[in-house]
Amino acid sequence: MRTDVRVCIIGGGALGCSIAYYLARMGCREVLLLEKTEIGAGSTSQAAGLVGRLRGSALMTDLMHLAVRNLKALREETGEDPDFHEVGSIRLALTAAREEELRRQVAFGKRHGLQIDFIGPAEARRLVPALEIAGVRVMTYIPDDGFVDPYLLTMAFAKGARRHGVQIRRGVAAEGILVEDGAVAGVVAGGEEIRAQWVVDAAGAWSEPVAAMAGIRVPQFPVRHQLWVTADLPGVRPDQPVVRIPDAYAYVRPEVRGLLIGFFEPSAVGLDPGTLRRDFEMRFLPTDDRVLATWAPPVGAQFPALLDAPIVRGCAGLPTFTPDGRFLLGEAPTVKRFVIASGCCAHGIMTAPAVGQLVAELILEGKPSLDLAPLSPGRFGPEYGDRSRLQAACEAVHNGYYALSPGYR
Repeated sequence: MRTDVRVCIIGGGALGCSIAYYLARMGCREVLLLEKTEIGAGSTSQAAGLVGRLRGSALMTDLMHLAVRNLKALREETGEDPDFHEVGSIRLALTAAREEELRRQVAFGKRHGLQIDFIGPAEARRLVPALEIAGVRVMTYIPDDGFVDPYLLTMAFAKGARRHGVQIRRGVAAEGILVEDGAVAGVVAGGEEIRAQWVVDAAGAWSEPVAAMAGIRVPQFPVRHQLWVTADLPGVRPDQPVVRIPDAYAYVRPEVRGLLIGFFEPSAVGLDPGTLRRDFEMRFLPTDDRVLATWAPPVGAQFPALLDAPIVRGCAGLPTFTPDGRFLLGEAPTVKRFVIASGCCAHGIMTAPAVGQLVAELILEGKPSLDLAPLSPGRFGPEYGDRSRLQAACEAVHNGYYALSPGYR
């Protein structure tokens, strides 16, 4: 059997569905999306969904401006509610070095047009009644940050794409990539030859083995990231801001009237997708509760209710990290018209509304509206062809996410 499409997308997570939606919205209806299990069943399903506008570079900050603008427009465009909670975010400094870092971040943010400033104890208690501020040196506040429901966001994109004519096939895995004369020619999937002018690899943790079928190297590695959710707690409101405590490696956001707590723990390990069984599903990836036992007590200094809180669930995902902590976004250097949208470094959900538009612009207009050259998939040298070196570098990016730096992540 043979199918002819203009674009074939591999991966039905937030990024893949967003790309399908924006391609169709821009007039390209000959789009086929392949998902080997269910829509949003990969790391998308295990994400915290944080939306933070201020990033560590001008490009990523501009990308987040675009993402939030598109996110806010999505419900009106599709009729589907992605459940965006624009509750703001607070960031704490517990040390003098972190205080200096926050001062640099405030100056950077203001230069880029963000509403960001310091707040005092009274304002912090008003916004987050359960927050204990003893030991906190300074706090910053961004009122238009927040969080989104990762599954509902992905389904909004998927349903919007379908209404514009995109085909979505679930339970179909890519089995091969067709390459002719140095350019992609299609995908083999489900025993069928799918001829395509463009192929987009948005397969998340499996982006590397997918690209390898076309002889393309993708310098990324999946690293386990974990979060837990408590039962309802006194003093917690559903509309309170996200709180980031980088000195404790943690972020905390409301989950109804409980708390969701996640850690960029400094000892997380990568997991090679090539070692997983064919029937592996992300929901079965086990959590390591020793991480919660180790890192919850430091967070308890700011959220005392956490120390005795009943945990109702925990989950783990495999977001993909790169050696320099930046996306892989653009055309592959060795095969024309093969686009990689991966290496999200735990930013996949928050950036999906922008990535979808930018990839659609690249395919349909030849150039995206933001300069994506710093995110080129071909920017790394051959040294990361060594698997152990690649894994160590990507783990270091995850584990150093909240390390002191001049930027904001």
